[in-house]
Amino acid sequence: MPTSKLKKIAPVILAILFVLSFFMPAYKGGYVVGWECAKFSLEMVSNLIDGELESIYFVFFNITSLLNVYFLIFLIFDIGKNIKVLKWIGGFLCIHLLSWPISHFLLRDISIKNIDVGYYLWACSIILVWILYVKSNNTIKT
Repeated sequence: MPTSKLKKIAPVILAILFVLSFFMPAYKGGYVVGWECAKFSLEMVSNLIDGELESIYFVFFNITSLLNVYFLIFLIFDIGKNIKVLKWIGGFLCIHLLSWPISHFLLRDISIKNIDVGYYLWACSIILVWILYVKSNNTIKT
């Protein structure tokens, strides 16, 4: 398959996987699907506004999803510009989303077994989209 076709097909496939992850089990603790996790993280915004600073950890998950949507629009439709600072922010957010299973593992937290396939699909699609965004051309410095 020529590289140009792959550059157009890969983001579409990743977008489909990203959307599917919201309907798949993401956390077995209460058999929660991805959109319920996103809703929980969105509710943390009001907690953050009320001064509960630890809520920022969960708010970053929604920021990651929103930035991923921008990256997908950029990659699929070639709309907008590849902004250098977004590459760094995206990298930070990718590290943040990996902190969930890594922290569970390092702390030997038994609840790591509760992290389900939807989370991993969501995380992998975001990381792969970020890699495609970083490798894309027509970068502007900001």
